[in-house]
This record gives sequence, structure tokens and C-alpha cells, in this order.
Amino acid sequence: ASDLFEARFDERVTSELVGAGDAEGMLLALFGVGVAAARGACARALGATDLRELEEHGLLVEVPTWGAKEAHADAEPGSHSYGLPAGGDDGEVEAGGDDALLASLVQVFPLSLENPCADEGGDDRGRGAEARPGARCAATELLIATDWELESLLPAKWATMAVGEDSLALVHLAPLPAVGEDGAAPRVLDVCCGGGVQGLAAAARCPQACVTCLDINERAVRACRFNAVLNALDGRVRAAVSDGYSALPGRPGGQSEREAEHSERDTRALGGPPFDVILANPPFVAVPPPPAHAHECAEWAAYADGGPDGTRVLSALADGASGLLRDGGVLAIVSEYPNMERTHEWLSVAEDMDLAVFYDPAHTLEATEYAEARASERGWPWMSAEAHLASLEAHGVRTMGSGLAFARKVPERARAGSRTPRRAAFPLGGVDGEHGEQLSLLASSGARVRREWQAFAEGALW
Repeated sequence: ASDLFEARFDERVTSELVGAGDAEGMLLALFGVGVAAARGACARALGATDLRELEEHGLLVEVPTWGAKEAHADAEPGSHSYGLPAGGDDGEVEAGGDDALLASLVQVFPLSLENPCADEGGDDRGRGAEARPGARCAATELLIATDWELESLLPAKWATMAVGEDSLALVHLAPLPAVGEDGAAPRVLDVCCGGGVQGLAAAARCPQACVTCLDINERAVRACRFNAVLNALDGRVRAAVSDGYSALPGRPGGQSEREAEHSERDTRALGGPPFDVILANPPFVAVPPPPAHAHECAEWAAYADGGPDGTRVLSALADGASGLLRDGGVLAIVSEYPNMERTHEWLSVAEDMDLAVFYDPAHTLEATEYAEARASERGWPWMSAEAHLASLEAHGVRTMGSGLAFARKVPERARAGSRTPRRAAFPLGGVDGEHGEQLSLLASSGARVRREWQAFAEGALW
């Protein structure tokens, strides 16, 4: 994979690394690394039949190339010609020919996770496997198809979010029950699901769980359904278009026209509340709105745009969670938060919920640093660092940081009297002692997050 990544702009080197009949290597190149490979090389590695099916299903598309033969012949790998195949006399590559480049619109992310819920000898991914308490299982392998993070051939606004470090932190650290209330199958809600990584991971780890996945983006919902089938989890995972919680059965106001148009049949099959767990990786990037004349290609992706202070979706999810959870149920969110060190004070969970926030102070940026980083990330002329900073300051944002927020609905028996909701912050983190690099929260403090949350949650019950 490392060699393929280094050679991703040079088709000649890719062809040397991926030989005839090496289907696994070519699939890794196309869907795992993002290499564009010549049709002829793809056919030799995958076979004509499989290649044709990939093209017919839109998973591989032909991309335009240009450049004279002489420029290509003299080019070195990494030069400005990017090693594109030689064109004809007019510099064009023949459409449909063996030299035409094929690229994937989607990437496939391999996800490995431990499955503490399934029987070691059983099917820990499929439909209806039985849980055995205390069983220890081999790692479950999932494949998650999403759009590419940056170098996508699609407009970013309605792309499906790639799996990132924040996604992985929630996948591995979110508290999941082995069984639901009164021994029933756990009910899990993945809201702002994207390609469904949270819901699918929950379904794989807990083979009795019934999972509902919601996203406002129709493309993301299609990706989630595809991934459920790809991983043999479609028997227990349902997905539908929804603005936040609105598509859930029994919600006040019901669905919007757009949601009803795209998901009327699917929402009838959705699992409704109460849920044992709500998982959320909402849009959280704090960005000023684009000018009225901006094209959708110059807007932040819907999965990222959290409004001027980053809380537009986050606050709505936190505020509405209690009414969807059973007693003892948990809301687990990974996000960026304005004024990170005070998140446990301002995040609007209900009074019947206790809240713990886990974060690494080293992952918190001053508003000036954050504005500079986000402005340069896309490079759009309408969003300078100065304009971004002015927007943050206007909305009271002094810092932005990433972290996990876990909130537990306190059982009714423990809410009697004048009990005060508990709110706590846990600053964690660490540095790689060998290389001096700042580690992710999962890498530096994953075990501590689990310990601290367990102790906090047990204290919240009594």
C-alpha cells in the first residue's frame, strides 16, 4: 500500500506493482489508495468481466487525461506530467482505449474491531448470531465504502464522509450494551451516519443489536445501505434520509417532504425509540456561511458544516436525545466543540442526563489558529483567515477542540428528590515518547476513557 501511495500519480509504476491476475493488488490500488490505472492494466489484473461490472455499476469511471507523447516519454515520476499515459498526436488519450485512465469515485476503508458480544465459534457479523456474555472473539473485519476525503471527483457538498480519526475514536470507545433493557436485543441509533461506520460497527460487535441509521444526505444513506449488504449486516441495519431525528417513528412534526420522498418505505421499517445507545459524529466544523453567489463546489460538505460556531447540529442532537433513550441509555458524540474546556457546562443535554466530556488539551486550538487552519484547508477566496476569525469571535468562540461527550439518562429511581445533574470534564492525552508526536485521544488515552466513563456512569446510577 505504501508503494502504491507513492506511485499514485504514475500509472507506469502502478502497472509494475500490480501485475496480470493480481486482482487484490489492483482493488487495493483503486479503492484503498486512490490510484488511477489504465484500463488495460485493470483488465489484465481483474479480468474483463469483473472490470465491466465495476464500470457498469459506476464504481470505476474514466477520467480525462492529456499530454503529448514526448512529454510523457521524458517525464520522471513525480514530475508535472504526473506520469499520465501518452496521448495521440493531438495529446488526447483515446476514450475507451487501453490507455484511458480509470479511477474510483469511492474508497473502501478496512476496519478491524474486537467483538466482545459474539460467541467465539459463531457468526459474529451475520444475521441473528447469539451473544455469550464474557466471550472473547477474534477481530471482526468490516469494509466501509465512502467518498474520498479531499481528492474526490464529486462536488464536496453532498459527498459521504470518509472514515477519520474521530470516527475511529467513537467506534472503539463508545459504550455499547451486550443486551438491551430486560434482556432484549439492544437498540442502536446512528445519527449523521455517513457511510454507516458507527452503526455497522455496533451491529458487528453486538450480533443481537437492531440498528437504525439516519443522515440528511441521500448519497450517504445509499452508501450506508451498500455497506450493510457488503458486510452481511443488512438483516439488522436500516437506513433512511432524515434531518437529525425527524424521520424516526412518532417524532413530533414527522418527516419533511424530501425525507418522505426518498425514504417512505424505509422509515416504516426503522426501529424507533427508546434506544439503548445513540451514536453521533455530527457536522462540527465552525465555518462562516458562503456568499450567496458561491457554487456548491465551493461550499463545505454537508457532513462537515456545523455553522458559524460548529454547534448547529450538535446542540439539536444533544437536546433531543433524552426523549429517545431508555433509562440508563447513553448518548455518545465525537465532535469539535467551541470553548472545549467548558463543553460540559454549555452542552445542552436534558436535566435527567449526566454528562462526561473527554478531550486532549493539546488538540485544542485558539480561535486564531483554528481560523488559519480551516481557511487554508480549502483555499477558497471568500473565506480568508481574517473573515473566519471575525465570524468565530462574533459567536463567542475563543477555542475549538475535539473530544468525546458521553451522556447517560439517569434511571427514574435515581432521579428522586433534589438530585443535581452531574457534569464533568476529563482532560486526557499524551505524546509518543519515541517520536515526540502528539497522539490521538484513542491512541493515548483509550483505556483511560473506558475506565473513567465506567466509574462515572456507575456513580450516576446510585
